[in-house]
Amino acid sequence: GPVGDGIFTVAKDRWKLGPVLMIALKRKMLNLLKAQDLAGYRAFLNQQPLLFRGLDINFFDPLRLEEDQIESDSSDLARFFYRNGFRSVQ
Repeated sequence: GPVGDGIFTVAKDRWKLGPVLMIALKRKMLNLLKAQDLAGYRAFLNQQPLLFRGLDINFFDPLRLEEDQIESDSSDLARFFYRNGFRSVQ
């Protein structure tokens, strides 16, 4: 299961582990993008809620939405496609 769901002898260790795992995940995801392994990149991108469950961490999204790139009233599906590297939803 997710690391954050584990039992820690020292409770503060749970909060120290989140940033370390995020650094490793960022490196992995950026390497996947450089290698044009979009399937691998998308798998890690979309598994972050599970991987970081129980940890106080903001998810990594190198394609973070900018207000002018996608309409504010766009559907969740449109946002999902954009985050996963698709240019448009038709």
